[in-house]
Amino acid sequence: QTRRLCYSTGGHPPLLLYPSADAKAPIALRTPGLVVGGMPDMDYQNGECTVDSGAKLYVFSDGVFELTNRDGSIANFNDFVRELSVIVSSGGTVEAVIGRARDLQGRPDFDDDYSMLEFRF
Repeated sequence: QTRRLCYSTGGHPPLLLYPSADAKAPIALRTPGLVVGGMPDMDYQNGECTVDSGAKLYVFSDGVFELTNRDGSIANFNDFVRELSVIVSSGGTVEAVIGRARDLQGRPDFDDDYSMLEFRF
């Protein structure tokens, strides 16, 4: 097994890779370009990295971090990374991330799509 990950993000949010089981902060994996799938016959640049055993990779839509908080402010990507890192470093699950997002906005429903995948290596 090569443990190599090939990815392309285009105009989508970066993938977040926690390189080890005890990682406190992620590595943002991103490639330049327009939104993947938005233009026919578009070429996209690939990125590549090695993924070690114990790593976790998060793939998500922008609705995961573009939340309206209880006070009316809009959360951003950096807010999301900070919250995700706390949950990941404490052994939390994707369900905990969703629960935290609901707590921050003070309601169970989301204004935008909320899609998130976690890959454990």
